Amino acid sequence: MRAPFSFLASLLLLTASCGDQGATSVIRTHEVFTTLTVPEGGIQSTDRSAAARDTCKRELVLDDQPVFLRRTYSNGVGNWQQGEDWFLRTGPRSGSSSSQYGFIFLHGAAQIVGNGAAYAQIAFVTRLLNELGGGLAVFPQALPLFDLRIFCPGSDEDAPEYGPPTPNAFRAQFMSAWLPPLPPNAPGSCYADPEGEQMKAWAPFFDEYVDRIERIVLDLHHRNRIPLEKIYLLGFSEGSVMAQRALISLASHDLRIGGGVGYDGIDVEVIASQETLAELGSPPLEILYFMYSEEPAILAPHADCLRQFPSLDVQLNRITGDEPARVHDVHLPLIQPTKLWIEASNKQSAAPAVEAAWFEALTEIQVKSE
Repeated sequence: MRAPFSFLASLLLLTASCGDQGATSVIRTHEVFTTLTVPEGGIQSTDRSAAARDTCKRELVLDDQPVFLRRTYSNGVGNWQQGEDWFLRTGPRSGSSSSQYGFIFLHGAAQIVGNGAAYAQIAFVTRLLNELGGGLAVFPQALPLFDLRIFCPGSDEDAPEYGPPTPNAFRAQFMSAWLPPLPPNAPGSCYADPEGEQMKAWAPFFDEYVDRIERIVLDLHHRNRIPLEKIYLLGFSEGSVMAQRALISLASHDLRIGGGVGYDGIDVEVIASQETLAELGSPPLEILYFMYSEEPAILAPHADCLRQFPSLDVQLNRITGDEPARVHDVHLPLIQPTKLWIEASNKQSAAPAVEAAWFEALTEIQVKSE
């Protein structure tokens, strides 16, 4: 476990102007997330379940049915062992901290804090915080590297322990992701199996991520005096699913914050087990969720799952009917519905206004993409 999280560790301030809204400081820290409490060689799991093999064939468009899957979750090698958490302070520098917000934003799979996509997400959060009057945002780095080996067709004897895949196997590597790839759920299932091989193998990494996010929440609350109800977990793509999963995990340990916002993540089936959600009790956790980059028919089962999860009060905004899919990105027009939802003292009462802003955002996103 790392030393307690600190905004004061090895800071490099990059300052830019934000017009009339006040100054913005992007604080790049050299606090590197490299040490995980896992064996040196990582954690391996081998899955022969029909559900996992069906999912793998479908998601990776394979010609043959895999015989089994072997996953290695590790700290990675080379650049994968390095990653910086970024911090953002924006809005007026004076006034009470209680009037400011705290955001924790989780990037998508195949993204790294500090690359082009992350800069766009930092710009989104900057604008959102300025609209809300300022505050602090944290952009944690997601590590480690996934190493997924898929053997098809063949047998256990065909599986190389190290080195390149054999003719009966291939290797897929996944970059910077919060959740395990290819959730092993049977079609129509709305809950991850916590006893499944993949989920058990991933559990140590998930626990470390949640510990890390918890330290950030407590730092925002205690050191920066931001009320817990004004701290939100936000995420994009796979990060949006992780944001809600972490929100639920924190609440299960009696740390409830303002809520979660998800931008265009669809593998919601791995958010939590049915038992975990049922034990949360009341009040329900507040979640705002957007789905827009897949065809409506593809989104439908994920949307149905979100709507039926117990102990969650989800306002789901997704494309339906003949609506065209939008680009998979965090779009600036989504700031307005997000702002309305976050500012609302009663989320349910604000739902019509948020939905209207969502429809306006859809139109604006479509016009800009034409």
